[in-house]
Amino acid sequence: MTISAPENKDLKLFYAKLDDLEKRTLSGAVSHSAFLTPSEAYKAEKYFEAKGNKDKICFFGGYFAAQRKQIFLLPEYIVDCADGSDIFEMIDEDLNDAICTLKISGSGFRELTHRDYLGSILSLGLERETLGDICILDNHSAIVFCNAEVSNFILFELSAIGNDKVKVEKITVDKNMASTQKYQGFTDTVASERLDCVVAAIFNLSREKAQNLINGGFVEFNYETATKVDVKVEAMDIISARGFGKFIIRDLSQSTKKGRLRLFADKYI
Repeated sequence: MTISAPENKDLKLFYAKLDDLEKRTLSGAVSHSAFLTPSEAYKAEKYFEAKGNKDKICFFGGYFAAQRKQIFLLPEYIVDCADGSDIFEMIDEDLNDAICTLKISGSGFRELTHRDYLGSILSLGLERETLGDICILDNHSAIVFCNAEVSNFILFELSAIGNDKVKVEKITVDKNMASTQKYQGFTDTVASERLDCVVAAIFNLSREKAQNLINGGFVEFNYETATKVDVKVEAMDIISARGFGKFIIRDLSQSTKKGRLRLFADKYI
């Protein structure tokens, strides 16, 4: 199937990286990406589905319920031998080689949040794509999924989260562990897929205030500071603003009789 070239340069580069991963499987080895956001994983799945190669991919983030996952590209012999078998069992060694699980425990001196863990790990000089989910266990500990190649660096270099001393250790978790993330459903209608329209809806703001929030650099779109009010929002995009909350967009494709779009989203709680 022929796929039209995307106009967005970042998306074009993203697809090129996926194509490169697919080419690496020609040697007979499983290849994988860094951690993808839910939006990126959604785009990757649709991309390979359009190419007719959806059976050559699977996603995994250290546990099946993960939000941030790596895409694994499978060589032909694995696809041919699968025949109803559990793909994840067939490539279990590759999964373990790609993703490492760390437990970070504080001293109990202060309550540690998701933002605290993420900020301290990234301050070591790592890129966000090297990290998967950060699952909060309690007020003083969390499980962090990361690329295996950076696991030892975090293990030996991360000694504090904020002003609290921490201990880092490698652990093994059940792939079927439940997600610690909880959601609250949200529905509304919007005039268009523009970011300012969606931000106004989910944060209960006027269109003008939503634009001011975006232009002021207070809105994150797929974990990056939003810079344009008219960027198109799609399914699985993540939108957040400090003090307002964080949402994952589930669907924005259904039209009402009045020509508006039905917005379905989940708020992180």
